[in-house]
Amino acid sequence: ELPEKALREALLNAIAHRDYFSNANIQINIFHDRLVIDNPGGLLGDLKVEDLYEKSHPRNKLLFGLMQRMDLVEKIGSGLMRINEMMEEFLLPHPIIHVTEAIFSITFERADLQKMSIEQRREAYQARLGDKLGDKLGEKQIKILVLIGNNPKIAIPEIAKNINISTTAVENNLKKLKEKGIVRRVGPDKGGYWEVLK
Repeated sequence: ELPEKALREALLNAIAHRDYFSNANIQINIFHDRLVIDNPGGLLGDLKVEDLYEKSHPRNKLLFGLMQRMDLVEKIGSGLMRINEMMEEFLLPHPIIHVTEAIFSITFERADLQKMSIEQRREAYQARLGDKLGDKLGEKQIKILVLIGNNPKIAIPEIAKNINISTTAVENNLKKLKEKGIVRRVGPDKGGYWEVLK
């Protein structure tokens, strides 16, 4: 329904950037049409929301550094951009950010599953990618692209497990995607990562 990694990113941001001088809690509120994460603490200084898309402005530098060393934070300053990309993959609008002096709030619109099933959204996503790339992609290839987009360091056995096919089938699909110029491997098999070419 919603990209799990986008929610994870938003929650990690709330933990890393909240105002720990406030007695308020981080709150996650789930409504029939939206999910809202409220975080104690507005923006620092004269920061604006658009500044958050360009670079990181950690409120708690020691905590942020610890999260980096634990590999919980990936690319500094790109969290909101990655969240937007993940929402696009699910054919959902970018989350809405609302800021006051005391609260930082991010709202994710939930899909109306009464109107469009996950399968219909997947088909729409496949059609959109096909139009964009000028080629019709198979369902397995779409799933592989989504997994790589969410985790560029994902291993072939993990891809195989996620979409319930053999590692050989994953390798064959990746080979086709590479031949079409859609993905490429950066670095060695161990320690490298996948890149979806735009």
